[in-house]
Amino acid sequence: MHSLLFLLCRIITFVYKAYDARLVDIWACGIVYYCLHFSEIPWRAAQLTTDPLYQAYAAACANPNPAISACPTTVNNLNPRACRPLMRKMLEPNPKLRYKIEDVIDHPWIQGIEICHESPQPKHVHVNATAMAMAYHVA
Repeated sequence: MHSLLFLLCRIITFVYKAYDARLVDIWACGIVYYCLHFSEIPWRAAQLTTDPLYQAYAAACANPNPAISACPTTVNNLNPRACRPLMRKMLEPNPKLRYKIEDVIDHPWIQGIEICHESPQPKHVHVNATAMAMAYHVA
């Protein structure tokens, strides 16, 4: 019963605590990219007191040495390399320092993603799945 009461108090505290949902969305997008890339989550919970992996990440982000804070281990293995600075800013533990959507969209890595319908000669080709299946169909 005590743990249930504690959980409810934590939920109520979270529900009534003011936050900017847009920054939470940016954080979530960074987590989703990480999960799609590695097929795992970077940490169990983004809480300094209970998750050692997140604690190490947050400590690296806060490190005064730019060589460490610019690209903590969690972000350092992401590919392509050009996404790492962006993911670092999207996964900034301090919401006040986290990138906003305008920063994400203006990032060189995002700007370098080809939008095929806006490119006169796209560098990639879309293949109709049905036509491709028929081409490989052996009768």
